[in-house]
Amino acid sequence: MFTAKDDSGQSVITARQLLNVMMMVMMMMMMMMVMMTVHMRAAADAVRSDMIAELLQKRQEHDIRELNIALNEFRMLHQQPSSRREWDLYDPDALKKDRPARVSDDDPRCGISSLQKFDGEDLNNKARSKFMEEQRRLWAEQQMREHRQVQTTLLVVVVIFWLLF
Repeated sequence: MFTAKDDSGQSVITARQLLNVMMMVMMMMMMMMVMMTVHMRAAADAVRSDMIAELLQKRQEHDIRELNIALNEFRMLHQQPSSRREWDLYDPDALKKDRPARVSDDDPRCGISSLQKFDGEDLNNKARSKFMEEQRRLWAEQQMREHRQVQTTLLVVVVIFWLLF
């Protein structure tokens, strides 16, 4: 590049060169301002995007919570454990509801090979015990009547004996 020199030999910047330098500086400043504007817009967009994402996340969490509440309510109303097909497998009152293996000696559910009827087994134990208790009571009353009758008869015999002798 051609530079002009003054009388003392020092380089002198011409007006054209000064104008070119100033134009370059201004262009650089404008580029920096454009870049700053772009960065500021990008930063503002990022903040806005973050806010939108946070709102969407809150809405999604709220929707999930509402769906879970609705699901639990549906389960409580329409999916009771007693209405499931496997209920008979884990019913806590199954033994209370179940019939005994054998109801009587003539139970048609018990075949020969069911091993439900054995010699010496007494299904009517309660009724038989009650009957036997009643029978013992009647026998005891009868024995007491007979004993009183014998005592009365003996007393009559003794009195007659004393009267005759």
